[in-house]
Amino acid sequence: MRMQDVADQTMEIITRYYQNDIQPFLDLCHEDVLWIGPAEGQVIRTRQALLDAFRAEKQTLRFAVSDMTVVPVPIGSTKVFNVMAMYTVDTFWPDGSTNRVHQRCSITWSMQEDRPSIRLCHLSNAIAYDVQDVIYPTNYSKTFVQPAASQPPPGRGHECRKAFLPGGGQVHVLPELGADHLRGKRGQPCADSHR
Repeated sequence: MRMQDVADQTMEIITRYYQNDIQPFLDLCHEDVLWIGPAEGQVIRTRQALLDAFRAEKQTLRFAVSDMTVVPVPIGSTKVFNVMAMYTVDTFWPDGSTNRVHQRCSITWSMQEDRPSIRLCHLSNAIAYDVQDVIYPTNYSKTFVQPAASQPPPGRGHECRKAFLPGGGQVHVLPELGADHLRGKRGQPCADSHR
């Protein structure tokens, strides 16, 4: 299986997960999966414990996912793959209120008998910088937010594939690129301005 296939599968299971179709995600979990949710205390080890936890839920929540960017993170292995997804999730609560989070999902896949399985799924919600924080915003912009290179690394193209979610949300799947080739500005998830 190619890295891009794993990235595509990651996008598919996250999208379906937030359509309350979690079975594809659960079916792909390894027996010894580690699932770390975005809230305190959400740490579950093993597929069976994860199945039990989701079966015990009596939720009637609806979600909308938008602006998903999926980044394959090559680690030099044909048996283990890392994929990072970043997206917005709107939660629609039974009382009519809504909640929006900017979520990140890191999934580590491993090949088991020529079939990919999820070994680690770590969800986190981005938090806004505090106005009192004078270290990270300053150093982050100096160190990490830099213009993308004008040309891709040798042997790599400018392609950036797009798909669209219901409700007008965009899904971006980036090709395998080094971190130094990605733009750090919001609204520019591709490796260059070609969309």
